[in-house]
Amino acid sequence: RQSSNEKEDAFFVTPGRRTPVCAGRVGIRCVFCKNVQPGDRAPQAISFPSQISGIYSSVVMLQCRHFPYCQQMPEEVRDEIARLKKAGNHNSSHSTGEGRQQYWERSAREAGFIDTES
Repeated sequence: RQSSNEKEDAFFVTPGRRTPVCAGRVGIRCVFCKNVQPGDRAPQAISFPSQISGIYSSVVMLQCRHFPYCQQMPEEVRDEIARLKKAGNHNSSHSTGEGRQQYWERSAREAGFIDTES
């Protein structure tokens, strides 16, 4: 069930958006500023990838362009992210030969996500 805030997010027009967001499209957003009004959030807080193959890019964008500026992210979370970045990705899917993007795509499909015509 969508909350009213989620509905607002889906229809909030962001600068540079190439395609409209339709009701029912799955989005990715920052859990820390989800209750902040759209215009008051740090940039790039929400992404609505148009295809499963875009999920990985959306997550990377959130990590690189939003998290560093999100005022609601707790300091201990920032510290943990920094620690994990410094430690590297020793438990990544690369040991199985699967790349990061393929991991996100496979996981989404296993969770029941499908691409549809917009």
